[in-house]
Amino acid sequence: MRPDGRPAEVRRLPWGPALCLVPWNAPAPMAAHKVANALAAGCPAILKPSEFAPYGVRRFAEVVAGTLAGRGVPGGVFQLVNGDGDTGARLTADPRIRAVSFTGGTAGGRSVAAACAAGLKPAQLELGGSNPLIVMPDADPGRAARTAVDLLTTLNGQWCRALGRLIVPADARDALLDAIGARLAALRAGPPLDDDTDFGPLVHSRHRALVAAHRDALGGRRLSTTEVPDQGNYLAPALVSGADPAAAAEEIFGPVATVHPYRTVDEAVALANGTEYGLEGYVTGTDEEAALAVAWRVRAGEVKVNGSSVLSLHMSAPRPAWGASGLGEEGTAETLRFFTNPRVAGVENGFALHSREAP
Repeated sequence: MRPDGRPAEVRRLPWGPALCLVPWNAPAPMAAHKVANALAAGCPAILKPSEFAPYGVRRFAEVVAGTLAGRGVPGGVFQLVNGDGDTGARLTADPRIRAVSFTGGTAGGRSVAAACAAGLKPAQLELGGSNPLIVMPDADPGRAARTAVDLLTTLNGQWCRALGRLIVPADARDALLDAIGARLAALRAGPPLDDDTDFGPLVHSRHRALVAAHRDALGGRRLSTTEVPDQGNYLAPALVSGADPAAAAEEIFGPVATVHPYRTVDEAVALANGTEYGLEGYVTGTDEEAALAVAWRVRAGEVKVNGSSVLSLHMSAPRPAWGASGLGEEGTAETLRFFTNPRVAGVENGFALHSREAP
């Protein structure tokens, strides 16, 4: 209410046609999150999946289109468009698109951001990360080893919140690496649809070659004890010790991470923050309060203490990003808000300038 008792009403209204760009590593879940929020906000939605996973959203698109048609929603309110990066670029730059939500690599995110900036349209970007795991001095070696292996091998290392840098106490490094090596050796590599498989192939041969080249360029000593098939796009998980921290600051997006010893907790935090990314961080330690205090010092959108799952800490918590890891926030409420913009209207019954005229 205004001081004169008249209301000033705020409504959040849809931007208009929205473009949802989803990656190849989780096409259906990301499509569901983005498209559902866009439609709920009142935005017509165009979905473009990665060209490397064009079939991952087909069933989802069929269900959405059928549901909308059954409710009498006009055709074209939801559309599925397949194509490569050039297709995504043309859609992003199209003036009819009023908002863009993108999940993918940092290079692609920069291109989306530039195109949106030219059109002064909002962009929601969830990008990559070189995510640190800080092993506290009091950490249980077995628990720390399990955490590191989980983060290194989940989705075969092909997820934006995977382990990028393992930061360990210098006097515990060798024992911890021995425990990790034993866990990696026990993994069973094979076809993804086999129930006995713990670790599968990478998405395609070109990506495997890129990850392997990045691993080899790091130099250092390699810990890699998982046996993988000779045929197919398999790449054994690897930890690389002795790599220059500056060279290890980039995202690899595969089952490869670097190892960095530290002598003080301040040094560990500095190593964790020594990258332009800021997506996810991890801290493991026996004293949870001490670990949580360190977690608050890590420059990342989310930092988990003693955890390694793909889920967020809370379903309703935002999924923010710092630095080169993104722009804006994703989340249960945050993505819905992204597809809207506020409008304020009300009766002012006043004038900007004084006048001698009778009211």
